[in-house]
Amino acid sequence: MRKVYTINSNSSTIQNSDISHLKVNLPRPIVLGGNPDDYSVVLEYMRLPYTVYNISSAKANNKISYNYDSTDYEIEFSDGIYTANYLKSYVDAYQLAQSHYDTNSYGVKTYYWTLDLNSALGKFYVQVNKVGTTVTFPNTTFYNVIGFTSDASITETTLGTSIADITQGTEEIYLWCNIVSNTVNSTINSNILYNSVWSSKFWSCNVFPRVEEKLPPMAGINTTTISNFEFKLLDKDGNNLNFADNGTIDSITIRISIMDSK
Repeated sequence: MRKVYTINSNSSTIQNSDISHLKVNLPRPIVLGGNPDDYSVVLEYMRLPYTVYNISSAKANNKISYNYDSTDYEIEFSDGIYTANYLKSYVDAYQLAQSHYDTNSYGVKTYYWTLDLNSALGKFYVQVNKVGTTVTFPNTTFYNVIGFTSDASITETTLGTSIADITQGTEEIYLWCNIVSNTVNSTINSNILYNSVWSSKFWSCNVFPRVEEKLPPMAGINTTTISNFEFKLLDKDGNNLNFADNGTIDSITIRISIMDSK
């Protein structure tokens, strides 16, 4: 026996859902009969909007500040998916708008400070080019993203003290489902239907990652009477992730199959 169930986030059957918890109450329970050990479940298809952000106001890791000529400036990154190159460009663009650059005789601009990644070390460095410029991290955890400390006050070119954590836990994502019974590691205890992992360890360097399957395709179930389906996205530490950080769960499709394993 094999039965396929498709859950669409824009369906009228969606109940009690938010951007981190997708729940579908069924019009009548699915009664399988027998014991849960007689069945298995598999994820056949999942479509998610690519909006699991590594930098966002929700994570409070979206700001960096600097002072020049006794004036404070705060760069606030828009919620999004950022590579190292994108972070550098964002910082440069802000300073361009503030006219915080010097121009040489060839018309080449040198910004007062820049943010860049040493790919060989996996560490960011802040390069200060203008005397009187100080880069700091007040009221933000952005320092974690680029491997600095919260009390850093950077007045000269400085390499981060630790390896950058630009993925912020989103490099490994788990799909939690209420009917699943299994354990994939010591942190994520149970109910994991699917685990995806980014194929590039330092996806921050140049390109966005692609996803590859990590778990075996089959999972056990914990019930033979199903009155609803619930799904959550978790990071590698078991924390809830939003299905879409842009505030909507439109255009999500999850298709699962329940099979008699006898």
